[in-house]
Amino acid sequence: MKYFKISISILALVILIFLAVQISGTRILPNLLGANITGNTSLSTSTDETLLSQRAPSFDLPDLSGNSVSLSKFINTPTILIFWSTWDQASIDQVKIVDDYLRGGNKDTSLVSFLAIDSQEDQSVVKSLIKRGGYAIPFALDTYGDVSNSYHIKSLPTVYFIDRGGVVREIYAGILSQNMLVNKAEQIMK
Repeated sequence: MKYFKISISILALVILIFLAVQISGTRILPNLLGANITGNTSLSTSTDETLLSQRAPSFDLPDLSGNSVSLSKFINTPTILIFWSTWDQASIDQVKIVDDYLRGGNKDTSLVSFLAIDSQEDQSVVKSLIKRGGYAIPFALDTYGDVSNSYHIKSLPTVYFIDRGGVVREIYAGILSQNMLVNKAEQIMK
């Protein structure tokens, strides 16, 4: 009887963890299993396809200095939005990959605009991580998650590829390698 009670307790704990992971949108299972989350699919099952081929939702967010950053700033320029958060290692890895690409001296970097949008964190937390990492990529703060909600973000990192007309051409949830990033950026430059 004692082992039965322990088994029921363990089962209840597993169910609670599963529900917590589902509610939070965290992609913990691939990390636990050591799975490759950078597969070749352009649309992960954890993304919402609603915005594909639609105009990207407009936004006006503060950057780390408190200046306003809006989507309209990127009119007529292909734009890549990276939704991320400091608590998510995969997000930090994605920011690092994009930052390395921007610092790599590639002439194509001036043809595409990048913006990393931190989702639902305090400015001081984000500033601290950015300072420690020495990142050059532009950042914006979505402190209350309104922009993340308008972009239907379900997991982090999620990358939106927006063409020069402001239309969402591709959505990718997970980590993009530098090569994948370049290939997808070239597609929206056409």
